[in-house]
Amino acid sequence: MIFNFFKKDKNNDQQELLEEAISGVEAMLQTQVAMIIGDLSPRGSLPKDKWVYGYIYGFVDSFFQWTVFKNNEEAWIEASIRIFKMFYGEEGTEIGKKCIKLLEDEDKSFMEGCLKGGQEIKTYLETKDRKETPMGLMLYMAKKNKNK
Repeated sequence: MIFNFFKKDKNNDQQELLEEAISGVEAMLQTQVAMIIGDLSPRGSLPKDKWVYGYIYGFVDSFFQWTVFKNNEEAWIEASIRIFKMFYGEEGTEIGKKCIKLLEDEDKSFMEGCLKGGQEIKTYLETKDRKETPMGLMLYMAKKNKNK
């Protein structure tokens, strides 16, 4: 019985760490979006765009490689779906699933976004240099809005 108590504490600690990791990713992505739309409310702020899906997917994947959850597929899936839902509401679950297919098909636009998001967060985490703050999503959105 006493061992179950300790096990629960460990699970609670892991859940807290997971929440911190997800919050960190959400904040970094949300900041980029807020710079374009001028609003901190992320829902509905991003287009349904393969490059954007790839950027988010690559960003989350690369970020999680730096955490204690790097080998925890369940935690990674939870984080990915929650982040996609933050931007796309309930449709985020389906978009998250669609990303697996886009990855398997090596969709060009998705892969470019994935590479950009993954590389940006990797560089940021490696260097901790504020000049290297991830901004690829913001720049992509700015360019896309400019071309409208």
